[in-house]
Amino acid sequence: MNRSGLSAAQRSNAGITGVEIDDKAAQQARINASNSPWRERIDIINSDLLEYTTEKRFDTIVSNPPYFVNSLKCDDTSRTLARHSDSLDCRAFFKKCNELLDDNGKISIVIPSDIVEEWKSAAAEQNLYPTRITSVRTTPRKAPKRALLEFSHSTQTATEENTLILETAPGEYSDDAKKILGDFYLKL
Repeated sequence: MNRSGLSAAQRSNAGITGVEIDDKAAQQARINASNSPWRERIDIINSDLLEYTTEKRFDTIVSNPPYFVNSLKCDDTSRTLARHSDSLDCRAFFKKCNELLDDNGKISIVIPSDIVEEWKSAAAEQNLYPTRITSVRTTPRKAPKRALLEFSHSTQTATEENTLILETAPGEYSDDAKKILGDFYLKL
C-alpha cells in the first residue's frame, strides 16, 4: 500500500479505504496492507476515483492527487497516470471528494506550491475552504516546493498557515521533520 494509507492506519484506529487507479499499484497496496499489523482495517479498491461509488461517507480524505499539467511524460504509463492530471483535474477531484465527504469531514492533499491558488479556487466551487496550509521547504533558503492543504466545509475557521522546513543543513533533518517523519523512517 502507498505510504499515506499505511501512515493513516498507523496513526489512527480508523478503517482505511484506499482507491488506486493503477492495477499493479492496487495489487502491491493489497500485499503491503495484508503484511501490515493494520490489515483488518485496510481495504484497497482498484478504481478510478471518478468512477468509485459507495454509500459510505468519509470523515477524512487524504490524497496526493495527480497534478502535472503540461509537463514531459515518461514512458512508464503507470507513473504518468499517477502524476499527470490528464485523467483527474482539480475541479473533478474536488467534485468527487465532495460527494464522498461527510458534512463535517476534511480533505488533505499534497500539491506543488505553485498551483495552490488554482486548487483553492476549485475547492471553493464545491464549498470547501482551506483550514490549514503548510508550505514545505527543503531548506530555509529555498522557496517552498510543496504545500500541504486541508479543506472543510466550514467558513467559520480561520486558515492556519505555517511552514515546514525539512533540512536545516544538507543531510540534517529539522526537529519538525523528525517529529513528523520519525515514525516512518529508520534513519532520522
